[in-house]
Order: sequence, then structure tokens, then C-alpha cells
Amino acid sequence: MSQPHLCPARHQLLLAALAGLLVAAAAGAQTTVFADDSEAGSPWAWSYVENGIVDYLHPNLVDQSRYYTGGPADCSRNPPPPNWTAPFLTIDPASLRPGAVVAMFVNVHIERSTNYSDPAVFAEGVAELEAMAAIFAAHGAKLTVNVQDPFLDLVVAQSHPILATLVAGGHALGVHFHETEQLGPGANSLPPATWAARLSTMKAAIEAAGGPGADVRAMSGGNQYPDLLTAMALAGMDIKLNYKSPTTQLSVPAAATTSPYYPGGWGSASALLRGGGDAVVFLPGGVAPLQCTSLGGVDSPISSAPFDYVTTSLRNTLDAAVVGKIQVFGIVFSLNRLTPALASQQEGLWARWFTEVLDPLAAAGALRYTTANQLADEVAAAVVH
Repeated sequence: MSQPHLCPARHQLLLAALAGLLVAAAAGAQTTVFADDSEAGSPWAWSYVENGIVDYLHPNLVDQSRYYTGGPADCSRNPPPPNWTAPFLTIDPASLRPGAVVAMFVNVHIERSTNYSDPAVFAEGVAELEAMAAIFAAHGAKLTVNVQDPFLDLVVAQSHPILATLVAGGHALGVHFHETEQLGPGANSLPPATWAARLSTMKAAIEAAGGPGADVRAMSGGNQYPDLLTAMALAGMDIKLNYKSPTTQLSVPAAATTSPYYPGGWGSASALLRGGGDAVVFLPGGVAPLQCTSLGGVDSPISSAPFDYVTTSLRNTLDAAVVGKIQVFGIVFSLNRLTPALASQQEGLWARWFTEVLDPLAAAGALRYTTANQLADEVAAAVVH
């Protein structure tokens, strides 16, 4: 993968930061620490590792020990039996630091493994999308729906309007991409052009199904492919969502933070520490517990427990947020994870969570609702070029 070009203003910004570091060190002062990501000799191969400095070019890491115990109690638990009326954990807006604001985006993953060849399963997925889009719209929020086949194939074959309806309602569309399912067991060894060709095909099909206004820029998945950023740029996509290992389902420090940034590498924990990229912005999910496999995810809700897990993550993200900077909080749920016989009650939990937990934060100015596309545009405008 070719090294990213560092524009002069960025180079000057980095040199100024390093000069300040040396001066402060000579004076014995406490200051920001930088971490070498093992690519010695590259001026962009450094990452900010202490909270408080955000330039959108480097990951702004968060100390997990400030927010979590590191044990299983931090993780989402969803015990039966269903409980539709249990109170939610809430966040008092008055308890937050003045000026702390987080932008929330929500990713819907449409999984390739779901049996959409069954007409009943496809119909359930469509109904669930329609219901969730209506709930979010009622609260001024939007979805970012990441699509792949076979759901996409059925939408195209049937000329189904669901994706166009979502776009008309202000929701965003993206690509969900499981590398081995899309490109075979050797996917991570293939050249970027092969990945780009598949991504381009999916992007074009989703945009055609989405109709006027569909702009597929974001993708989730592909997390262990080292040349993903190059492949995305070749395919005309500029937003990466989520990071977790497909084998362990665990994430990494550079993905469990509050500040979006342009990574200079991909595919591993160390690669994500590399800043200074140009083409693709990464939107992390916020301060979630790294030892948990459901990082940022809402398990199929049968009680308040999955939402309380996410609310805790939101509270920690707000506490870690850097005032005056673009700070993000992303959550994920997969389509067709609701129980058809209980769907109305489960959807009711989502609506009540908005009303009781999220909307008071939005009314106080601590939370705003957005899509991945909108956030990426904001970050691009904020970066010093």
C-alpha cells in the first residue's frame, strides 16, 4: 500500500506539536505523549495517546480503566424472561460537563448469513426496517443501513422500494462486507483492485435500488484486510464504520474512543494507531468495554438490559468527550434479530429508550442525531489541509 501524502499544513501541524513536546520535556513539564507505531522514518507514523488532543488525523485514545472494571460485569447481559416495563438506566443531563456534545449514528447490519431466500424472512426484514425507521424518525434520528446480498439481490429482483423509501426519509445506505463470504477464504490476500471491484459492484447496486439521493460511502466489515483503505478509495468510498476481529469479536483501543480520524493503516490494532491518512475517515463507536464481544451492539432486546449496556457506554463517551470537537457515539444492531412474535414489544422498548433516555439528552444539547455520511462531511471540513 502506498504511503499517504502529507500536505504541507499537516506537516507543519505535526512538526509544531513535536517541537512543543521537546520544549515541554526540557522544562520537565507533563505533556502529551506520542507512540511510535513501528514505521520509523515516516513523519505521519505517530499517534496521540493521551486524551484531550483532537486533530482528526490521529486516534485519540481513552483510558479504559477510568470507565470499566475490565471484568464480565461490564458486558451486556440479556436474561430471560422478557420484561417490557423494567425501568431504564438514565443519564441526568445536569450531571454532564458543560459543553460535552456527542453525535450519535446507528448502523444496521444486514447479514449475508440470514436466510433471505425464504420470502417470510425477507418480509420480516423489510417490516423491521420500516418499523425501526419510523421509530427513529419520530425522534428526529436517522439510520445508516449497511446492505449486502442476498437481501440486496431480492430488493433488485423484486424492484422492492424499501431502500428508496429509506433514502427518501433521510436515512443513509452503506455496504456491509464479510470478506470470506464475499471473496472466499483467501480474501485478505487478494489485491486491492479485486476488493474494489466487488465493493464498486455492491455500491452501484445499492445506489440504484436507493434511487435519487442514495450516496453509498460507508462500509462495515473487512476489518482484517490490510489494504482496505486503498480498496475503499478505489471504489469511491470514504467512511469506515466499526472495527472488531471476526475471529474473536473483540475490538481495539483505537476503535473504542470518541474522536473520528483518518487512519493511515488498517487490519490490526497497531495499524489502526497509524494516523495521517487522507482518503477514508474512521468513525469509532465511543467508549465501550474492550473485553466485551458486543462492543456497541444492541442484543435482541427482551428487557432493558441491552439498552442499559449501551446507555453506560454513552455516559462514558459523554464523560470522555473533548469539548469543542466532533465527538461520536455509534451503536449497531443486525436486521432480523427481533423475534417475530414479540416484535411489537421489542420495538416498543426502542421507542421508550428514545423517550426516556436519549431525547432528554438531545433536548439539553448533549446529544445530536446524525448519519455516517453527515458526520464524515463534518470531519472533512474540520481537518487542517
